[in-house]
Amino acid sequence: MPGVFESLLILPVLGWGVLWIWALVDIGSRDDEDFRAVGESKAIWFVVVLVLQFFGLLGYLLWTRPKLVTRAPQ
Repeated sequence: MPGVFESLLILPVLGWGVLWIWALVDIGSRDDEDFRAVGESKAIWFVVVLVLQFFGLLGYLLWTRPKLVTRAPQ
């Protein structure tokens, strides 16, 4: 039975995994045209997030996703 310390270590790992999967689903669910309209490539961002995980996710969330969100119709 894990103690409090182990639980505190497990929670960030689980949260990271959920956020990483969410980013891959978010990239996959958007149209190629949306990425092209903001000067990015859907395939490249998918591979970057898949391979580089933490750094790819940060790059996507801080650089590309805000541009995609502002472009999306409300």
